[in-house]
Parts: sequence; structure tokens; C-alpha cells
Amino acid sequence: MEIFVYRNGGEEIEEGFEPKDLPKLLADKNNVVWADFDINNEADRIEADAILLNVFNFHPLTIEDARETRNQPKIEAFPNYLFFIVHGVKNETNTANFVTKELDGYLGSNFLVTYHTEPFRSIDRVKRNIRETIYSCKRGAAFLLHQVFR
Repeated sequence: MEIFVYRNGGEEIEEGFEPKDLPKLLADKNNVVWADFDINNEADRIEADAILLNVFNFHPLTIEDARETRNQPKIEAFPNYLFFIVHGVKNETNTANFVTKELDGYLGSNFLVTYHTEPFRSIDRVKRNIRETIYSCKRGAAFLLHQVFR
């Protein structure tokens, strides 16, 4: 799990936070917080489930959906966030017969959570970009998600 934070008025993106830092970071509505869960094993999944449920207070059924792969794409609105499932094309896929991979996530007024079990070039690209410039984070969590979807 990687956590990135842009503090309003700041000149750089901060990273290297621990999950225990999330409640304080999220409480400051001037922060833009991105938590990226790259799930590689069962221990990652258990940790992610606990954080999504107990720190972010996401609906348990959305967490169940995030755990499952091969769900249909969707967006669900909740009072304080949107839950989404989208698919990307796997890198090794040829143009005649492509295979997809799933990206699940949550978008709130000051946070973005991404949850995936396979690498996404777009996520890697956005991480590189925000380390170089604060532009995407400065524009808010929704714009950050837009950059991930590009």
C-alpha cells in the first residue's frame, strides 16, 4: 500500500505514510489523499480489507466487490463517496483477442483509493507524474482519478 498526500498550499507530494496515519490525514479536508492498494498476496488483502472497513468506513459489500475479480464495470453512489469498478486491457494482449484486468476504487471529496491485483501502467504513470509536479493533486481527488483513467 502506498499513501500520497497533497496538503493545500504545499509545494510537493508527501509519501511514505503508514496506515495508522490515515485517520488524521483524511480528517483534514484540505488534504488530497491517495491510497493505492496493490494486492499481491493474502496478507495484503487482509490488511486492505481492515483499512477499507475500519478507517475509510466503506460499505462491506463494496469491499467484497473489490476482492472479487471479473465483476461488471459499475459506479455506485454512497453518501460520502463513489465506488467504481473499471477494466483495463492487459499489456500482453494482442489486438485480435484482448484480456482485461480490474481496477476497483473509491472517490471522496478529498481522497482516492485504488485497489488492484495486477499492475496498471496508468497508475505507475500518475505516481511518476505527481512525484514531479503537484498539478494533478492540486486540482483535487476527482482530477487525480481522471489522470488514472487516462
